[in-house]
Amino acid sequence: MAFQRIINLLGTMQTRVDRVDKYIEHVDDWSDFPKLKASLARLKDRIATYESRPSILKTDAVDRMRQDIQSVRSFAADPFLDRRMIYSGVDRTTLRQALEKDCDALSNIAAGIQIGLGQLTAEDVAQLIPGQKIAAYQFAFEVDRIIVIDQPAWASDHETALAEAARELLLEQGERILADLRSSNCPPRLIETFAQVQTRLAWNRNIIQVGMEAQTCTQLLASSSEELSSTLFGLVKAHLAGVATYLAQFPDWRLFTENAAKAEIDRESVSELVATARILARHFEINSDQASHSVPAALNNVADHAENMENPDGRSILALGRTLENIWSIVVAQLVEVKNEIVKEGRKAIAKAVLGLIVGSCAGFVVIIAKLPGAEWIESTLSYFISVGLAGG
Repeated sequence: MAFQRIINLLGTMQTRVDRVDKYIEHVDDWSDFPKLKASLARLKDRIATYESRPSILKTDAVDRMRQDIQSVRSFAADPFLDRRMIYSGVDRTTLRQALEKDCDALSNIAAGIQIGLGQLTAEDVAQLIPGQKIAAYQFAFEVDRIIVIDQPAWASDHETALAEAARELLLEQGERILADLRSSNCPPRLIETFAQVQTRLAWNRNIIQVGMEAQTCTQLLASSSEELSSTLFGLVKAHLAGVATYLAQFPDWRLFTENAAKAEIDRESVSELVATARILARHFEINSDQASHSVPAALNNVADHAENMENPDGRSILALGRTLENIWSIVVAQLVEVKNEIVKEGRKAIAKAVLGLIVGSCAGFVVIIAKLPGAEWIESTLSYFISVGLAGG
């Protein structure tokens, strides 16, 4: 790896550490504050040293840096940090979540340096691979086939009771509105999408899918205002507002929308992710022994949502990107040979086929998806697979 590339990565790490340094200044009343400051200072000094002398970056040097990052991350276990963080005047998340996220990003960057130096082990890569993230779709292996799994939404006991009551009311009201839509002159696609909102609500399997359908329906409603009576338009609009209020009761949806606000890529990049989803969907349609029919249907669904929007917003982009990230996660996990862990040969064969397809036919996928919040780890895993000959360079 060229020294300039190492210096750039170290500069990115320094920026992350400076960010942490700024937002922890608000917790100087915390008993562990001096210890965290000292750990951050040690990490900053080490990064600065390596920036000025990248030639000394060897295995033990990167290991010490990763140990420093873990030392900083360990402070996130303190319940004291379960408080809202105010940073740059914006209420974003809890201090615990912010510290964990920034330390995970630092670990990924350190892993990237280690890969470039040819020092990353299979165990290191295994630690980089996250579980299935909050997304439009999550996946798992059932024997030797990939399947779509449910993501039941959760909330506090009090909020769960309120949410269930709201869901039942939305289902009841929505059916009456749907009947009115079907007897009106409104576009068929609006009727179909509104029906999908009701179906997703009734299934109650994935809060992100409800939000996606409601978002599409809201946009279709805006473009169909002249074809609906003012009364029916108002009923549909109010119903969708009720769905939005229902969604807001779930932490998963709030976290998803928070991340979606940071998902900013151009239309060309969105098209590249859509193409990747289509290619994977077609692969699984042809090779139906590798995945259940729900997998290509899921990939085509998130591609449709992003493709059919004139200007895809962060939620559509993240729904697509996170679904692809979850596919990548479950696939690459089968290819990392970790001591005492046995992966079935059938799963390895599927994983190799998918990895080869993405690397061979979806050249821009890895670079683009790494721009989405939390997906930086994908580039590191690909670099590892190239270094060990599992993927073409």
